[in-house]
Amino acid sequence: MIARIATLICLIIGLVSCEQLPPDKFVLEGQVENLKDSTVIELAYFTMQNNKWQRSIDSAIVIDGKFRFEGEIKGITAAQLSFPDISAARFYQEPTRMKLWIDRNAPYAYKLSGTEVEDENIVFRKDMERYEKLNFEKLTNLLNEIKQFHLLKEDAPNRDSLKNGINYQIAELDNLRGAMDSVRLNFSSQYPSFQISPDILYQLLV
Repeated sequence: MIARIATLICLIIGLVSCEQLPPDKFVLEGQVENLKDSTVIELAYFTMQNNKWQRSIDSAIVIDGKFRFEGEIKGITAAQLSFPDISAARFYQEPTRMKLWIDRNAPYAYKLSGTEVEDENIVFRKDMERYEKLNFEKLTNLLNEIKQFHLLKEDAPNRDSLKNGINYQIAELDNLRGAMDSVRLNFSSQYPSFQISPDILYQLLV
């Protein structure tokens, strides 16, 4: 009787999650806004192979704003979803079914469901949000200025001023990264029992 009720619930709700995943397997389904259809995106994460950490990179094609990745991980794993430019989002995967909503124009403001550790990550992201937003804006401006610079002729009158502007933007980004590292260090000290804290500390070294 209980089995029949469970089956009926699955049919009524229509959730794929009713199907059990094999151990260590993850499925990441996502919805992306403001991205051209048929764009190829990449998911990078580390896996343990032959007692060594190996960086895995998978790709997917966005169709009707949707994408899907699947693979195998042993537990909580840091991952980065990248678009064909500077846009990227860093989050934590688990061997389970996950759903991700993300805006290509504001990748730092993504929404991830399906993992337990995201509750910890939300606390961290609140501390980092304004820095991530500013970092994204400055990187976007820098990329645009570099593109303009390469389009100028050697004798263009505004070439030197644009180059100075690029150097200034790079210095501003360096200062911002220092501020972001301070947030990471403070967070790890404040929440040493969080499962993501070791990875937050690791980011200070890379």
